[in-house]
Parts: sequence; C-alpha cells; structure tokens
Amino acid sequence: MNQNCDKQIKVILIGAVGTGTQNLFSQLLNLNDQNWQRAEFGYETVKYKNFNVKLQLWITYRRNQQLNQHYYRNTEVVIMVFNINLIESFQECIQYIEEVTTNTNSILMLVGQVFSEERQISYDEITCFAEMNNMTYTEISYLEQQQIDIQIDLLRQKIAALVVNKECEFK
Repeated sequence: MNQNCDKQIKVILIGAVGTGTQNLFSQLLNLNDQNWQRAEFGYETVKYKNFNVKLQLWITYRRNQQLNQHYYRNTEVVIMVFNINLIESFQECIQYIEEVTTNTNSILMLVGQVFSEERQISYDEITCFAEMNNMTYTEISYLEQQQIDIQIDLLRQKIAALVVNKECEFK
C-alpha cells in the first residue's frame, strides 16, 4: 500500500437501546444535536501516520433481530457497545459474538461506556471476555465532560491503527 494514499474503513457499531451507541456514533462523526437523530451512517476522516483514513460508520440498533450477512459485507471493524452500568447490555454483547464471527472476519472492538460511578461489570470480567474473543477493549467515561473529546479522538485513532497495522502485517 502506498504510504500517501487514503484508506476507507467500513465500521459497524452494534449496541442495544440504552447503551449510548447513538451518542458514541454522533460523537465519532462530530454531529451536532440537530443532525444526530437522523443519521444511520456517516464519514469521518482521521489522520494516522502518513494515511488519511476515512471511517465509514454505520449504526444498528439491536432489538432481538439478527443482521444478515449483507450488512457485514466489506466491514473491517465491528464495535460492540455496552453500558458499564447495565449488566444486561454486556450480556447482549456476549450474544452478538456468534452472529458477528459467523458473518465476518472483521477486527472486533468492545467499547464500554461509563455514565455513573456505579459499575455493574468489573474491569477484569470485561477484559477477560475481550481477550477470549480476540477483541480490543476501550472505555469511554462521561463522568468528566472535558475529557470526552480526547477519548473520542483516541478511539478514532485506535480504529485506524488496528486496520492500517493489520494490513502492514500481511505485506
């Protein structure tokens, strides 16, 4: 791959209602309050090393239906989102694993969102689950509002790095 060329990455966000998936989606895309409710996909460009990486972000809302394999086509990253303060949302991520791994061999990420200090899932339990399923894990905390933009930028960089570095391994 030419070090100066752009790269486009299809990223799917999966999360149950109430996990903050829509909030994370809108922040990754830098959407303002008036536009975020209408979006189902969008683009955001990230600079990573010598690459301009264009993230093509898709969001889905899980309501006990399976996504078909066409939805996963050409997906490079699947992000499973859950709320650390709701054990049920973490349990749903456990259920997503079979569907996702059956339909794609994408890079898997797990994002836990922290909305209060009352944590229902231990960090050790989450990281153990992530390691067992070959996933990277990131937490986004909404307890300190001034840090959110930094955390979102770091998540964008992490997504780009995972894909670019994976491609470089196969050269």
